[in-house]
Amino acid sequence: MSFFIPALNGGGTQKVIVNLANAMVGLTERPIHIVLARAEGEFLDEARSEVKVVDLGTGRASRSIFALVRYLRKEKPAGHQHKPPWKLLGQR
Repeated sequence: MSFFIPALNGGGTQKVIVNLANAMVGLTERPIHIVLARAEGEFLDEARSEVKVVDLGTGRASRSIFALVRYLRKEKPAGHQHKPPWKLLGQR
């Protein structure tokens, strides 16, 4: 299972992502990843050691799409759809 967010700088969403990833470690045998455009922020050290922090090294979310696609193809996280986004439109 993977969570993507630009960075773990202070904020409610960032804290929720870390807490959710940490909680998921005890609920599933699957690997848990936090995928970041840049690995920085005050919550970076709060991720449990079992949570893999992936740094795409792109600096910004808007520059992350190709690196994120490469990551998804390589890691194949749980729940990942192997279809282009335009083919998912209209599906329920």
